[in-house]
Amino acid sequence: MRLITSLLFLCFLFFQSCEMLENNTEDAENNQSSEVKPEKPQELTEVKPIDLYLEKDEVESLRLCDETMSVNKQRVALQKAAESLAFDMVQNSEQKGFVWVFSDQFHKGVIGLVATKLSAAYGCPAFVGSLRDGKIAGSARAPKGVEASSVLTALEAAKP
Repeated sequence: MRLITSLLFLCFLFFQSCEMLENNTEDAENNQSSEVKPEKPQELTEVKPIDLYLEKDEVESLRLCDETMSVNKQRVALQKAAESLAFDMVQNSEQKGFVWVFSDQFHKGVIGLVATKLSAAYGCPAFVGSLRDGKIAGSARAPKGVEASSVLTALEAAKP
């Protein structure tokens, strides 16, 4: 039973790695021209890999694996929609030396990934926020070669 569960989990990791590799090979132009328009993001369920691994019932293991794959597909869709909107927002702004975008359409679980894409595409620190109930949860990323262990160090790297 554990062998089947382990194999299912390895398949999940393999597919997730393939999706990440595919996403990393897309250039910023593909992200900018995407036709995906985000709506308010839904909440993702919380299936943990350890739950899948520890499950002894084969039917339940398969159900958890299916749920995990479904959640991952939702995350990929949310990420693509947020990236598309974020790139549109940056193109329509006059920001120089940094990128700062936020929206109630950004799911909190993908803002770090979006910030990474923006920082890499524009070669400057990127700040991305998810607006909920009047508060912004944010993530900051700096371009390769710039150490940004906190928002303050990322701000210092921003060009005036």
